[in-house]
Amino acid sequence: MKVKPLSFDINQLPHEKGMILFGISMSKIANEQSPENCLKYIKHLRSKLKKTSGVGLTFLYSDYLYMYTDKGSSQRLRQKYIAQMCSHKNGVLKLLEKDPSWIIPSFSFISWGQLLLSFRHLQKYIGIVHELYQKDRYFQKAVKKDAAGRRLTAGQINFFLEEITVFYLLLKGVISLDNHYIQNHEEWVLNCYPGAPLESEFYLYKHNFLGLFNDKNKYENHQYNLVDRVLIDLCV
Repeated sequence: MKVKPLSFDINQLPHEKGMILFGISMSKIANEQSPENCLKYIKHLRSKLKKTSGVGLTFLYSDYLYMYTDKGSSQRLRQKYIAQMCSHKNGVLKLLEKDPSWIIPSFSFISWGQLLLSFRHLQKYIGIVHELYQKDRYFQKAVKKDAAGRRLTAGQINFFLEEITVFYLLLKGVISLDNHYIQNHEEWVLNCYPGAPLESEFYLYKHNFLGLFNDKNKYENHQYNLVDRVLIDLCV
C-alpha cells in the first residue's frame, strides 16, 4: 500500500530552539546524501527560517546499523565506515566554512555506535518493538514490504526495527542528541531524509505501541522528504 504524503512544503520552521536530524545511510553517503547534496538540503531548510531562537543540525551516521546487513569481515567494515564517515564530515565542514554566515557549532556529527552507548534504556525499547513485531502479522507485512522483494533475513529485520525505533524515540523526546549550539534545549525535532518513509515507520507511528507523546514537538509524527520537499504525516 502506497501512502500519499501531505502535498505541501513547510512554510516556516518554528521560532523556538529546534533540532534538525539528518540520518545518513551508508548506502547513500556518496550520492543522495553526499556533502554537496546535504548542503543543498540545508540551504533549502534555511529558507524556512524567518525568525529563530536557534536551530541545530545533527548528522547521525548509520555505521553500526549497517553491520546487520552489510557483508564482509568486521575489520574491513570498520575501516570502510570510518573512512566514509570522516570523509563525509570533513566534506560538509569544508563546504560550510566557505560561507561565514553559517554557525559551525550548530552542526554536530554522531555515529550509530555512539548513540547506542549513550542511552542505556535504548535496548529495552528496541526489545519491546521486537516483541510486538513477533506477535503482529501486519507489522511483519510492513517490514516485508520494506525489504522490497529481497529475502528477509534476521539481520534485515533487526536493521529495520532498530532504525525506526531510534528515530521514533528521537522525535518523542526520549533521546536527545548533543549539539554544542542547542545544548539539549530544543523545543522541536524534525527528521529529514531524501526519500519516502518506510512502511514499518507508518505502522509504528500510527499505532504508537509504546504510548509515547511529545506535545511540544509539532513534528513528533512527521518526516520531511528532502527530495520532494514535503512534510509527511506518519500517522495517516
